[in-house]
Amino acid sequence: NDLKRRIREHKSKQSSFTSRNGEFELIFYEAYVNEKDAREAEIYFKTGHGREVLRKKLKNYLIDNKE
Repeated sequence: NDLKRRIREHKSKQSSFTSRNGEFELIFYEAYVNEKDAREAEIYFKTGHGREVLRKKLKNYLIDNKE
């Protein structure tokens, strides 16, 4: 719903993701007018193909920030 609220929850470890995976850095986001479209996109980006699409969108960032 609210990006700032969700980031605050993750950083305060109120999220099950950060309690399991630790800190994160926001490097990409998309905004949607329709909540159903947003939820469908979120589910898609969590699939194998969706992650591949994100890697292609962020190719240069990922190359430049390799550790």
